Amino acid sequence: MTRPADHDAYLATLSGPERAALSRLRGVLAAELPGAAEVMAYGLPGFRERKLVAGYGAAKGHLSLYPFSGRVLDRLSAEIAAAGLSFSPGALTFPPDRLPPLSLIRLVIAERRAEIGG
Repeated sequence: MTRPADHDAYLATLSGPERAALSRLRGVLAAELPGAAEVMAYGLPGFRERKLVAGYGAAKGHLSLYPFSGRVLDRLSAEIAAAGLSFSPGALTFPPDRLPPLSLIRLVIAERRAEIGG
């Protein structure tokens, strides 16, 4: 199987609910990162300013927001718990019917930008 070449190709590989949710997340990330380039990184759709800031993807049973860092989400553990979501070191996970709140997405972006000096 070949890797999708861009965000549209990645989204086209997903089922309806996953595709709809990640399309919405893509729009939120694009609006919050207006100067960022849409790229594919590690087989996932991402947004790059000077470095990767955020990305998204689908896995079996959940969707994820990726800050492309192993430290960002740990620093936001209280906010993630308050939103009723879970995370691993590299991924904020959520079901297709429940995107993370915009305030949390903004915090993830702000933490990642601070980490990379942006």
